[in-house]
Amino acid sequence: MDTESAPGTASLDALARAQAMSEAASLMGMVRHRDIEQARIDADPSPIKRLLERGMISLEIGQAMGLSEQQVNARLAMADRMIERAPGCWAA
Repeated sequence: MDTESAPGTASLDALARAQAMSEAASLMGMVRHRDIEQARIDADPSPIKRLLERGMISLEIGQAMGLSEQQVNARLAMADRMIERAPGCWAA
């Protein structure tokens, strides 16, 4: 059976697109939150406080999104690579 004409595949395609859009939106939100927090932290004159607070960014994101710190760091690293190497793709 051809998957293009299989019953119900259009709704599955729509669900897959919605899921991808949701994942992209959450990743963009994570990057935006990290960048805002880093800018705020970098304005602090205390180097020790900056170091400690930078380490908390991934924990805050993880807590808000139900992810581990390592999952957050991996996703942010992937986003950073995409922003750097494929900015047009990121913008899309």
